[in-house]
Amino acid sequence: MPDSSPPFPADSSSTPLGSAPDHPLSALVIGAGITGLTLAWRLQQKGLSVRLTEAGSEVGGSIITQSRQGYIWEEGPNSFTPAPALLNLVADLGLAQDLVWADGKLPRYVWWDGQLLPIPLSPPAVVGSTVLSIGGKLRALRGLLGFVGFPPGPEESVRQFFGRQFGSEVVERLVIPFVSGVYAGDADQLSARAAFARFADLEERYGSLFAGLWQAPRLPKPPLSPQINPAPRRGQLGSLRQGLQQLPQALADQLGSSLSLEWRAETLTATGTGYAVTFETLRD
Repeated sequence: MPDSSPPFPADSSSTPLGSAPDHPLSALVIGAGITGLTLAWRLQQKGLSVRLTEAGSEVGGSIITQSRQGYIWEEGPNSFTPAPALLNLVADLGLAQDLVWADGKLPRYVWWDGQLLPIPLSPPAVVGSTVLSIGGKLRALRGLLGFVGFPPGPEESVRQFFGRQFGSEVVERLVIPFVSGVYAGDADQLSARAAFARFADLEERYGSLFAGLWQAPRLPKPPLSPQINPAPRRGQLGSLRQGLQQLPQALADQLGSSLSLEWRAETLTATGTGYAVTFETLRD
């Protein structure tokens, strides 16, 4: 928020609600998930006075990495796709050497109906796949051929978008496992436009996803940091050597005392010259 005036000082200690700040901030970011952390750090890099607050005791939002006896596991998202913006952020934080990539040639599986089923990785493989029933395959084919209904409104959930395109079987057996692994999100709550912007844009621009995939010109790849070498293949799944939480923790380390944990925003008030925010906190 421009010229925000939250009632806390520049150091990380708490103050009584309603007390005056030592100086106004250029920006206040509420919520230390990966988006809030990245935004706060990028603003700080531009020389702005920033405060990032988080109601919980940890950063990273749904990104939760655990380790024990040399083993690492994820309790939130377990991987990411190689989006250039994400890879450049990793490089800027000095973590490029900690990137690890899954072998794209290895089979992938989904747990369905009490058994592990191999995921088809190409259109021809779908024909013989046991992940989808014959009815599910025919419904998906109908969507691929462009026989798709109109969206119910300007904003669709991931479930609504892919269900409309390819049917409920594709959503339940393929889309939801992917969304759970990459976003740790709820397909009923996650915005299709936010998570799959290119697909949503293709349908909007060309009238259907099928037409967009065939007619849209191939976009040039955004520039990638030279530290990301070799560059991953499109769609390759990645992680970090110490788990995904290594990324939000690196951002938190960069922010230092500009990050306040266990600060819950209570009120936001316009002051005429900016904004005043009050927080509830148990921190000393």
